[in-house]
Amino acid sequence: MAGGMFLFARCVRGPAVIDPATAHVPESAIPLTTTNFDSLVTVSGLVAMVDFFSPLCPHCVTMNPVVDSIAQAFAGRALVGKVNVDEDDLLQNRFAVYSWPTFVFLKGGVEYERVVGEVSGDSLAAVMERGLAAGDI
Repeated sequence: MAGGMFLFARCVRGPAVIDPATAHVPESAIPLTTTNFDSLVTVSGLVAMVDFFSPLCPHCVTMNPVVDSIAQAFAGRALVGKVNVDEDDLLQNRFAVYSWPTFVFLKGGVEYERVVGEVSGDSLAAVMERGLAAGDI
């Protein structure tokens, strides 16, 4: 994206702007859809955690504050996004997600790890740190 163009996404807590040139990312989880997924998640070298969830899943609801805390902890260093599988089954199928919550970790759009189920924030943070510490995955 040349010429200072920005990507816009509607965040859980208001609008967010991601500048691909600086990989500046917001402090809250971004709703991801088939429409915006590739432009946001495949930003060169960007580490991302994508939460595939259903609002009807009690484990997913329990994980919401954990996901928000991860987004805040990694703000400016990594992207945290959420895919509502009840609204976007194309991404669910693309990543072969069959259980919720499923956390898919990507670097530059390439999956490097996946965690399924209700887990601690420390576990998710450790996977994010591995992605940030590693060179090309």
